[in-house]
Amino acid sequence: MRNPEAALQHGLTQLGCGVTSEWYRAQEAAQHGLCAICGRPEVRRRKRSGKLIRLAVDHDHITNEPRKLLCSSCNMKIGVLEDIAWQTEALEYCKQFGISTTKQAEFNAAFDAKS
Repeated sequence: MRNPEAALQHGLTQLGCGVTSEWYRAQEAAQHGLCAICGRPEVRRRKRSGKLIRLAVDHDHITNEPRKLLCSSCNMKIGVLEDIAWQTEALEYCKQFGISTTKQAEFNAAFDAKS
């Protein structure tokens, strides 16, 4: 069995945004082990071992600057929000097949109101 801290540092190194295990642990403590967006703990588990996965390090994909820790669900959703071209294509697809985009329109309106 591997050392958990060494495994964490290895995973963070693979991410490539310069985050250390010390930064991760400090951020995890500051967030009380909860996602910075939804405020919930991670619930996704590894398929083979059944162990909970760690919160993901959200980072700017241009500057590589780390932001906060997110659950896998929010991390995936924030990735979609950052991809405007994909959003446009997905909305066009929904329109083509008559899929309701009411929730997306409500979200966009609320987001625009905050900006």
